[in-house]
This record gives sequence, C-alpha cells and structure tokens, in this order.
Amino acid sequence: PQDDLRREEIVAEVDRSADGLPVTRLGTRRGERVEASSESIPLAEARTKLVDAVLFADVVTLRLGEEAGAERIVDAFLRGLGDDAERILGGFLATAAGRLVRIVTSEHRRFLAHPEYEKVVAIEDFGPLRTARAETSADRTGKWTRGVGYTGYAKSLYEQDWFDSGTEKALAVILDDADEIDVWCRLQTGDLKIVWESDGRQYAPDFVAVETAGTHWVIEPKADRDLASVSVKGKELAATRWAQHVSAQTGTEWRYLLVGETDVAEARGSWPALRKLGGM
Repeated sequence: PQDDLRREEIVAEVDRSADGLPVTRLGTRRGERVEASSESIPLAEARTKLVDAVLFADVVTLRLGEEAGAERIVDAFLRGLGDDAERILGGFLATAAGRLVRIVTSEHRRFLAHPEYEKVVAIEDFGPLRTARAETSADRTGKWTRGVGYTGYAKSLYEQDWFDSGTEKALAVILDDADEIDVWCRLQTGDLKIVWESDGRQYAPDFVAVETAGTHWVIEPKADRDLASVSVKGKELAATRWAQHVSAQTGTEWRYLLVGETDVAEARGSWPALRKLGGM
C-alpha cells in the first residue's frame, strides 16, 4: 500500500453551444493528498488466515497431515513477499489469499492430470498372438477397407496387419519402405498400455517402429481435426513422459511421434520427412 493517496475530483460544467443548447462537459480536478489508511494485521495472524484459506480450498481434502502441508506452502509464499510481507498483507490479505488458493488449485490440477511411473521397468518379450483376418489383400497402396488383413509388408512383425483408417495404412507403407526402419508393428488393443490419467485410464498407441540406428518410436497418426483436442494432447504428453522414463531406465532411446493425416500425405513416402513434419 502507498503511504498517501491523492483525491481525484470529477467535475461537471454546463455550457451552451453555438446554437444556444445546453451542453454538459465532464472533467477531473486534482484534489488534496490524504494519508492512506489500512488495518494493521500482525504477520502471525495473516499467516494463520492464509493457512485456513488453503485448507478450505475446494481441491484440498481435510485429513491428517494436510495442515502441515498448507503451512509449508504459506511459509514459501511469505518468503516470496520478503521483508514487506506484513505491510503488504495488511492492505491486501483477501487478495493475497484468493491468488494463493488459485495457484494451489492450478498446481493440483496440473499434477493430478499426470500419472507417475515407478522406478522399475519390467522387460518382456513382445510377441502377442494375432488372429488372422478371413479377408486379405496384398494391395499395400490401394484404397483402405476396414476389417481386411493386409499382407506383403517386408518389415512388419506380422504376416497380416489391419488398420482403422487410410492414414494408418499409408503410414505403414512409409515405415515398410524406409531404409531407416528395421522393423515395425501395428499395435492392437492391449499390446502397449500407457497410463495417461490419474484415475488409471490407459492409452493404446497405434504403431511401434525401430530404426536401424536403434531408436525406438511410438507413433500415433490422427485426423487433423483431432490433433488439438484435449485428450490427444494429454495422451501425447503421457506418451512422451513414458518414452523418456523408459529410455532412462533401459538405456535404449524411445521417442514419441504424433502426426496428422496431412503430415502423412505431405511426407510423400519419406520417413525423415514425416519425422520433420511431426516436429521431430
């Protein structure tokens, strides 16, 4: 708070225009200085009120140990205010409490949305069984048909692969023809599960590909209209964090690539171009 304030007076003057009609003109006039007054609140009392505000925030569950956590948050907040904490809170305690609660709420939601991974990674051989599709086609580059098992891929882990869209089928051709790719797999439900919400919801990516240089890629092609959706962005973040975690634990580099249907089309069969279009 400032030590003094200056009054600003609003004045109105009635005049007459050239045609004789009355005209009201508004203006301001500087008034005298007055001493600012604010209720002095001891820092200890302000601290208690801030702790109470945090404890009664909507995102805080009142249980044993929460008060100590709230006190640590408030103490960090007070350290940030520095030597002027008591003077500032004396004039703006309600504002400070409101902003602190908003920060706590925002951070709570930010961390709630991100699952945490354990420090241990279990290594398992990948080779889930597949049930072949009755209808098959060796037309790798032709029109996509749902439910058809496509054959003829040189680098696929399986003899048959089926897809949920023409974009997926086109991506498979890019991977299969790329000199940089050693092997790839169109994942099916349950092959790779990545937790992407704190409630345990899981995300199943579409492809895994291994480069000849050793980098492992988790790849997700999406319709352009879905790329900016909250769920796709959330899954992208979770998969990126998963790849970073697994890389750190295994020593093998894992990376995540999200691309749209336009990216796949504009890559024109080039894996390096697709990576670049996907920001990698």
